[in-house]
Amino acid sequence: MSVNSIVEQFAIKLVSDLRKSLKDKNVTYGGGQESRLAASIKYKISYSKGLTMDISMNDYYKFVDQGRGPGPAWSQKKRGQGSNNESPFSSKILKWVKKDPKQEGMAKKFAQEKKMPFNKAAKTLAFLIYRKIRKEGYKGNYFFTNIINDGRQELLAKQIREEYGKEIKNNLDKWQSQ
Repeated sequence: MSVNSIVEQFAIKLVSDLRKSLKDKNVTYGGGQESRLAASIKYKISYSKGLTMDISMNDYYKFVDQGRGPGPAWSQKKRGQGSNNESPFSSKILKWVKKDPKQEGMAKKFAQEKKMPFNKAAKTLAFLIYRKIRKEGYKGNYFFTNIINDGRQELLAKQIREEYGKEIKNNLDKWQSQ
């Protein structure tokens, strides 16, 4: 097996394991489908300046992985980009509340209990979620940290060292036999 093959197999397994980790931690998109974050996880192997492997994903992965502390989720410059001068963050939460079956069910139940239209109940639920995040932050689920620190990097390094050792030995054997 070549070093290139070892790195490619590593990348394929890493992407697969990261996606599975998100799903196992219930980071899904409406109805248990793969989340946008999971769908964004990709790898790229380049040979232009030696062998390099890059993993890419939506940049908010760090908040899903590590969480965030309390505080506003937008800069003052962005305020007013949502409807009715609401934060863009709470308008994103509203979209999520309306699309995610679990959240949508909570909004419907809330609407029935309070005898209000669904849209108003959904906005109220989105605001409450936003307010809790703003006041308390939220914990990360370590979907990335746990996978990347599970010993696979050390195993990759060992496999590459062993493969390079074989290649060097084969080249020396060929050189000596000439």
